[in-house]
Amino acid sequence: MTTRRRLLIALGLNALIIGTYMPRAGASPPPGKVLRLGLLYAIREKFDPESGPVDRAIIESLRAQGYEVGRNLVLEFRSGKGNPKGVREARRRVGGPQG
Repeated sequence: MTTRRRLLIALGLNALIIGTYMPRAGASPPPGKVLRLGLLYAIREKFDPESGPVDRAIIESLRAQGYEVGRNLVLEFRSGKGNPKGVREARRRVGGPQG
């Protein structure tokens, strides 16, 4: 599988996971509840909203829904570091589907 194809699959999976677990527009976070969100990147080794436009968009979208890291949001980031076996291991640690 080509690197470009892997990247597109990883981006698609990230979008699917975020779309599935993100609160719907207009919803506010339940008081006293903490959202735990696991992010799994196949290639990138760090989550950096300062320099990464996708990471920044994730944080801004969550903030627009009323979530703030450290207050009512916990982000768990894992990376496969470009290794398919590493992706499977990272997926297990985040708690995603096995396979």
